[in-house]
Amino acid sequence: MGSLVRGLVAGMLLLLMLGVAPVFSGSWSARPARGEEPKRCPAGQVLLDGEHCCWPRQEWSAADKRCTGAPRCPSGMLAVGRACKRPPKIETDGVRKEDSAGRSYIYVEGGDFMMGSAQEKGRKIERPRRKVEVRGFFIGEHEVTVAEYEACVKAEECPAPDEGERCNWGRPDRDLHPVNCLSWHEARAYCEWAGARLCSEAEREYAARSRGREQDYPWGDDRATCRRAVMMDGGAGCGEDRTWPVCSKPLGFSAQGVCDLAGNVWEWTEDDWHGNYEGAPSDGRAWVDDPRPPLRAIRGGSFLLLGPHVRASYRLAGVAARAYDHTGVRCCRDEF
Repeated sequence: MGSLVRGLVAGMLLLLMLGVAPVFSGSWSARPARGEEPKRCPAGQVLLDGEHCCWPRQEWSAADKRCTGAPRCPSGMLAVGRACKRPPKIETDGVRKEDSAGRSYIYVEGGDFMMGSAQEKGRKIERPRRKVEVRGFFIGEHEVTVAEYEACVKAEECPAPDEGERCNWGRPDRDLHPVNCLSWHEARAYCEWAGARLCSEAEREYAARSRGREQDYPWGDDRATCRRAVMMDGGAGCGEDRTWPVCSKPLGFSAQGVCDLAGNVWEWTEDDWHGNYEGAPSDGRAWVDDPRPPLRAIRGGSFLLLGPHVRASYRLAGVAARAYDHTGVRCCRDEF
């Protein structure tokens, strides 16, 4: 009996060395031959058709040779990077709603706030600091993603953004990154196609101050670092030299649950550019000239900027007809 057992063991070892799996009726299972290890996907991804790695709730498109469709999270969950997570505790006015296409918005209750920066903090273009009354509005939970903008391109209502070294368009792994490298005109066209509009500068700052609070950032006054924002900290884009998937920094969410109001990409607003707030409207609407000048105001800072430049009141000008790799779009709407 002993010699029989030793013979069986030796035979099994020989089969394993040859890459052949012995078959038993118990818990053994077939294994691939040597050199044919099953494909392993990056953490969080799933293997489709035994060959392609995609994120949960995505599908592989043979025609496009890429994963398509932005992962959609169950009700009450937020897409944080590629995962679905429960949102941080938010105020009761931070109501989340989705439109018919699944684009998510957060309601920001209206009120008044002091817009701009005090002499010792900001620049001249952030002054004079003044009281502004803002009506309640819905703001995009996150910056418009590549996948969301792609739907507009496929509907032949939006032109494709530019492609380049830091542009997210045309990159299979960037579906959930903010779309960038698009002009103000393209950003506005997308929001209108989506049944929304561009945010005003006042709305954007009001939301970035967590509904107009006396604080410098969406999370408060603590210094901006890569714990809370995609910015220049250890290198551009937190050392990645690119944008990150939207909502990758939950510690940086506003009190209402809005993502990336500081950093990742600048966002086009409806406002024409003005070098200061002299004569600016005090009712929260966009400040628009007739005829319109070539420059527009952008807000939020980007992955290329240091902490002081992602403050809620920080602003910059962009040429409306030009596309930038540091600028994207977020939409607002008055109602559902």
